[in-house]
Amino acid sequence: NAGKKKKKKVVFIIFLTNMVPAPKRLDSVEIHNVSNKNLNIKVTFMDSIKDHKEIVQTITIHAGDKKVAGPVVLDMGSWQGVAPVQMLEVIEESGAGHSLTPSVMGVVNQLSVIANEENGRHILKVQ
Repeated sequence: NAGKKKKKKVVFIIFLTNMVPAPKRLDSVEIHNVSNKNLNIKVTFMDSIKDHKEIVQTITIHAGDKKVAGPVVLDMGSWQGVAPVQMLEVIEESGAGHSLTPSVMGVVNQLSVIANEENGRHILKVQ
């Protein structure tokens, strides 16, 4: 009789574990500019904890260089949160360029992205 109760508990725990979705959060991106031009990249983070607004960082990456955007730490007084990366966008001379909305499983501290030129446009790709 005791053995049956144990089996029910194990099945119940497994059931609850399968119902909880895995978190999806990207804290920062390292962008490697492999093109032959300096690039301006707009990185958008989403503060869904404190002020509930987008936080934008615009960074210039020289040809051949790498730069990291983020993490954006949200000070909540007695604890800290992180605003996840939502989107990256190349800012072209003519205006907005190629954009990338990275998708991750779990909590990812940093994702490597390559900025390159293809067919006369600058593009962003996950490395």
